[in-house]
Formats: sequence, C-alpha cells, structure tokens
Amino acid sequence: MGVLSGYGMYFGVQWTWTIMLTFYHVTISTLIPIAMIGMYWPEYARVPLLKKRGLRLASAGLVFITLLGMLFMGSRENGKMIPFYPHPLLLIGSTTVVIILALLAYRYRNSRITMDRFSVLPPLVFGVVGFMFLALNLILPNVLAQSGTSGVITIVLQLVFFTSALLFAAHQIYHRDVTKRHITALVLGLLFFFILFGALQEFNPGMNPDPTQGMLLVSTVSLVLLALWRRTVLKNETG
Repeated sequence: MGVLSGYGMYFGVQWTWTIMLTFYHVTISTLIPIAMIGMYWPEYARVPLLKKRGLRLASAGLVFITLLGMLFMGSRENGKMIPFYPHPLLLIGSTTVVIILALLAYRYRNSRITMDRFSVLPPLVFGVVGFMFLALNLILPNVLAQSGTSGVITIVLQLVFFTSALLFAAHQIYHRDVTKRHITALVLGLLFFFILFGALQEFNPGMNPDPTQGMLLVSTVSLVLLALWRRTVLKNETG
C-alpha cells in the first residue's frame, strides 16, 4: 500500500484505504458495469440474468474465493507470507450487511427516485465531475499521506468528498431531466482517468517500473471501445 501502509488506522481499521476503496468499487466495480450493460441492452435492464441455479453457483463461487483469499492472501514480511484472518465479528457483520442490502435492493427494485430542486447540469460537466471524483479519490489520500498530514484530517476530507459525491448523485444523476447523454458522459469521465493513467504509465518509469507492458495500446483500445459503446447507446437519442 506504499505511503498508505498503516496510515489512518484507528480501532483496527485502515479508514483511509477503506473509504477510498469503497468509492472505487461503488463506481468502477458496480455502478459503471450495470449502467453500461443496461444502456447497451435496455431490453434486459429489468430481466434477471441469472436463474435460481445461477444465483446458487454465483454465491458458492463468492464463498469459495473468499475462503481461498483468507487461506492464501496476506502480507509478505521478510520473505514469509502472513495470512489475513478477519475477526469472526467482521465476517458476520459484513455478511449481514450484504444480505440486508440485497433484500432492500430486491424490495425496492421497482422504485425510482427523481429530483428537480436544482437544474440539471450539461453532460460535459457530468464528464468532468466523474473524472475529478475518481482522480481525487485515488490521488488525494496518497498526496496527504506523503506530506505527513494527520490521518484524521485526511479521513475528514475523504468523508466530505464522499458526501459531495452522494449529493451530486441525488440532485443530478437522479434528476428527472437527466438523459442518456448525461450518464454516458459520466461513465466516460470516470473511466477516462484510468485510460489516461494507463497511457502515462507507458512513458513514465516512476509510475510503472516496466514501461514496455503495452499500456498505451490497452488505453487506446479501451477508448475506442468506449466511443463505440457511446455511439450505439446514443444512436436513437435526440437533443
């Protein structure tokens, strides 16, 4: 974890890393894939992609990979692997939270939130906001830790940042006048940070010890595929 190793650690939790990773997975791992698939194949937006057997297999796979991680993943110190065994209360608590969230998502699957308190911003602003949110989420904690800033201050700033992202989601992403152009711009803005970061790795040995890994090619292909996705999604969009 570099400069974040042990930074912002309180009550046995590395809060700086936790907050940063939560925002990352909320956007990159969850919301963006769902939004991209739902917009590319709108006919499947409300159709379960997994039947009961598929859900059982997916659940079994999740349990298996979790147990595998606990057995073979950990910290390497002095050439020895020290496995990570979470406290039973953490396992029970996290499992309970996942079940509750799944039940709430199923219970309110047909509910939609719309807001119109403020005017909806232009799509370009959505893209810029997405880029800045992800860049700040990944860069700010590392910069503050490197500068010797107190972990408490960094955590407070992260929580302010996270709250701002939630307010933007509530008043803009859920705005009654939001269009596909807004959402595609947001997705492109969020992902463009990684596209740019990957391209820079090709030429900056400080960011990547092996600058011959072809990250420029990866970034280029990703950008082309995203452009094709946007074109397909907005093919019948007006305005």
